[in-house]
Amino acid sequence: MVANTDAVYVVLKVAEVCNLDCKYCFFFYGGDDSYKTAPSYISEDLIRDTAKFLADGARSLDLSELHISFHGGEPLMLGKRRFEAMCAILHEHISPVTTLELSMQTNGVLIDEEWIDLLSAYEVGIGLSLDGPKHINDVDRVDKRGRGSFDSVMEGIRQLDAATEKGLLPGYSFNCVMNPDYRAEEIFDFFANELHARSLDLLFPIMDWTDYDADQARRVGTHVETYLRLWLEKNDPQFRIPLFSRTLGAMLSDKGAMSYAHALKNIIPTFSIRSDGSLCPDDALTPKSKAFRNTGYHVSESRLADFLKAEFWPDIHAAHKAPCDDCRNCKWFGVCGGGPAEQRFSEDGDCSSKSTYCDVRKSVFGQLYDQVAPVIGESVLDGRLEKARTAA
Repeated sequence: MVANTDAVYVVLKVAEVCNLDCKYCFFFYGGDDSYKTAPSYISEDLIRDTAKFLADGARSLDLSELHISFHGGEPLMLGKRRFEAMCAILHEHISPVTTLELSMQTNGVLIDEEWIDLLSAYEVGIGLSLDGPKHINDVDRVDKRGRGSFDSVMEGIRQLDAATEKGLLPGYSFNCVMNPDYRAEEIFDFFANELHARSLDLLFPIMDWTDYDADQARRVGTHVETYLRLWLEKNDPQFRIPLFSRTLGAMLSDKGAMSYAHALKNIIPTFSIRSDGSLCPDDALTPKSKAFRNTGYHVSESRLADFLKAEFWPDIHAAHKAPCDDCRNCKWFGVCGGGPAEQRFSEDGDCSSKSTYCDVRKSVFGQLYDQVAPVIGESVLDGRLEKARTAA
């Protein structure tokens, strides 16, 4: 899969249970039922095996960085004692070998002052899942009794804000699954002006070519275009929406465009470690195919370098390594790369197709182009995009 890489990104499934029952959850409702037989929580012995596996891999591959993101289910359900022991073990084995960065994706329901202290002590970055104001969030993000989670999450947000003001945390980001049934203006205003979010990651509803819905793609496109208009009008460099800001940054400088193209060509490996120690690709892909979730690799029996050469990786990265004609000849390929693999999966079992949200992405790129071209000149920008396209 990867000939030369200097960083890897690991999704560590520390808890394969959750205190919420979100209706769109790909992990529990995407078609992969392996969580039913997997351990509910990762064990301390397995954490130690994982730490050794990653440390050995970092050493053999000469990695300069290793990113571990704690996921679930809900990672805070692991509990404070086990969480602290896990962070200590990971640092014990990995930090002497390479730079270790820890982060976590949480629904925020369990956050309290003790959790804040732990997250601060181990410098764990925080991504918090929330879909908007109460009447929108509580449609899908409900608990096991069907009750909305908004009020509990807001209490966690208050804890995070207080900790940020005290300097205990550098801040946190939001993840929001877009829902075109609701007005983007209302959701944008909630995050940007009520919560004063610094970073809002807009997540596309999961859709690949096996369940493609042209009407949904169109409606999501209108939704995204509204977010883009509002973000440009707000014109606040301290409020990032990665879907827009990363591409805008790539267009604004020749170095940025080439860095983006280089990143697409030299893909940072992203993979999951399940609560039983099994190794899989990015967990958004595991529901797509048995080949992606039953890989035969395990942290206690495998080497990272061997796993990264497994036979399924070319299928996942086909759009980058051997793009289809739609992508290869597209002016945006150097700042797009075809889109996320889970949007490109087809009935053929690979990810070589263009994104199901291709038209949406092109619209975003085109509107950002219109913002940048008057500043640096159309010919300069076109040259930059062509250079990035051929380099990717």
